[in-house]
Amino acid sequence: MDSQIKPPKIRMSTKPKVLLVDDDTILLRSLRRLLEQHDMVVGTVTCAREAMLELMQERYDGVICDYKMSGKNGKELLKQIREEFPGMFRIMLTGELCLGESLMVKERDKLDSVLQKPCEDQVLVGEIYEMLERRRSLGKRLLAIFNT
Repeated sequence: MDSQIKPPKIRMSTKPKVLLVDDDTILLRSLRRLLEQHDMVVGTVTCAREAMLELMQERYDGVICDYKMSGKNGKELLKQIREEFPGMFRIMLTGELCLGESLMVKERDKLDSVLQKPCEDQVLVGEIYEMLERRRSLGKRLLAIFNT
């Protein structure tokens, strides 16, 4: 990573913008419809490589990623996103890990949330809005600190 300071990836739009990453295209379409019904702007990709390319071209508030994908798995992708785009929320969806393993992964890999598949619609949407509110609150506190 170069030593130049990069601008933060913060969006000023009122609509949350979320990137969905899953190699299951049927699930991607379903999640996209759900989030669009909740007035979110949604991007979709099917692998980690596409996700990183998309994040370099577009600004997102967060990423929701499946755990088990071909190539780089979701845990590895979200770790890379944390390092390269630290302002984004990161949620992992999994049908592969039990609840205890999910909690360990969340803590160890500093994920914002790990949700079990199948996940109820209102739980996923609630998690997204909670992550957005946390970041908004943090932004206000930082502004208050810098303005004093």
